Amino acid sequence: MGRVGHRPVEYHTVPGYSRMPPDQDTMSGSEGARMQSEEFVSAIETLAVSVDAFHQRFDIPQIDMASVDGTLDALRQRLSLLDEEVGEHARALNRGEIEDAVKEAVDVAYIALGTIHRLGTDGLAACHEVARKNDAKSPSAYSKRSATGKVLMD
Repeated sequence: MGRVGHRPVEYHTVPGYSRMPPDQDTMSGSEGARMQSEEFVSAIETLAVSVDAFHQRFDIPQIDMASVDGTLDALRQRLSLLDEEVGEHARALNRGEIEDAVKEAVDVAYIALGTIHRLGTDGLAACHEVARKNDAKSPSAYSKRSATGKVLMD
């Protein structure tokens, strides 16, 4: 178990994937790929902590999921923010500005994480469900499409 801020974090187990908490990692297998995996998970954790702090600092409330109209309005506002960031990412790509395109892709993730944060327990439950669904996919039933790189059922 790791820690984010003052809260314990349960490490997610995925069949065929070995990610031990950093203090228990034996670095078996391809050390370079394994280190990159650790760095990726750490970077995403950093984003999540930043999003949480940002929402606290600016007192951004969770969405009242009991109100359908309020929920839809709030999600439309979030979609507008996502659309803006995706547009900035596309502009950087179209200009061939790779460094800016990478930063804009992370801005898209930041806004998406903020949306999950605003959704409260519903957002967290959706995270677990989407992870469970994708973790259940295996190469025996799914394959990567060469044109898009998307993994689809055979």
